Amino acid sequence: MINRASTFVAVGAAHLPTETGVIQLLKDQGYKVEPIIF
Repeated sequence: MINRASTFVAVGAAHLPTETGVIQLLKDQGYKVEPIIF
């Protein structure tokens, strides 16, 4: 679904932490996850 272009995704903070959170799930699928400064 997502090709080599950059993609921005916003997710509520409660869905991010822990080993079953969105960040870890994306990393497990091989995605590069990095914070942005705004």
